[in-house]
Amino acid sequence: MTCRICNSNHIADKFYAREMLQGSRLEFEYFICADCSTVQIMSTNLDMSKYYNGAYYSLNDSIKSKKNFLSGLRNDFIFAGKNQITGRFLEKIFPIYSEHKVVASFLQPDRHLLDIGCGNGDFLRTLRASGVKKLTGIEPFLAESIEIDSDFKLIKGDISSLDEKFDLIRLHHVFEHVPNPRQTLHQISGLMNDNAIVILTIPIADFVFRKYKQHAYVLQSPHHFHLFSIKGISELLTSCGFFIDSLIRNAKGISNWLYISELWCNDVSIDELATSSKEFDIHRKMKQFKLMEKELIKEGLGDNLTLVLKKVY
Repeated sequence: MTCRICNSNHIADKFYAREMLQGSRLEFEYFICADCSTVQIMSTNLDMSKYYNGAYYSLNDSIKSKKNFLSGLRNDFIFAGKNQITGRFLEKIFPIYSEHKVVASFLQPDRHLLDIGCGNGDFLRTLRASGVKKLTGIEPFLAESIEIDSDFKLIKGDISSLDEKFDLIRLHHVFEHVPNPRQTLHQISGLMNDNAIVILTIPIADFVFRKYKQHAYVLQSPHHFHLFSIKGISELLTSCGFFIDSLIRNAKGISNWLYISELWCNDVSIDELATSSKEFDIHRKMKQFKLMEKELIKEGLGDNLTLVLKKVY
């Protein structure tokens, strides 16, 4: 047994985790590398098409383009610099996801953005609604490719099928899903224009995993093939020719990750929540989870990690 991240043969632990997003409760074996602390599924030789369907949250059409007037004003401020006074006020009241601010800081009119693992294209549609152009998304589990116009398309496929280069590449909670991270990084490198930026956001094996282990929401068995440590992802990126320009940890929303982990620990899937007799006792813990989240934010910690990457030449 060899770690797919650092090639170590030293295993710290093995365990089984159940599929709980859909509630099938099928078990999958995972191990933890003793050297880089990356948690990884034992075998990536799985038919994942049955787990990525219309019910999977990022592919669900019901969440597509749900932009209301106020969020639109806020988004126009974040992504296009419009509505300065109103947008700044709304962003304080309804703060946008921190990784979106990172993407916004690199948006320029002539930059072509690629969103790898774009799901139903919801984020790209948000950018387009704010006036951002040159947008491409790629997603292997899309029902079909969609070309809205020459500047905006969603491609059903994987990145090996792309034959152009990009200025800004985003992977939002995607990299933990790929079976061969090293190969994927080399493919991404080949898609980068000179001075291109990669914005990589992943969950990490830290607070939530240590608390819930096989029941942790951040594991999402079998969807997440790898749950990286900061050490593991940093060493992997460096060995694949990337320079980490910045590293941002974010704890906002971690109370929901804790809440769902608590459900799974009590053998309750999200769909079963409404009919579960355990729901009330778990719900009472949300106040405690909110306090944990505030403390992690205060300490600058959190299991949501965003890395801004450049290629080493």
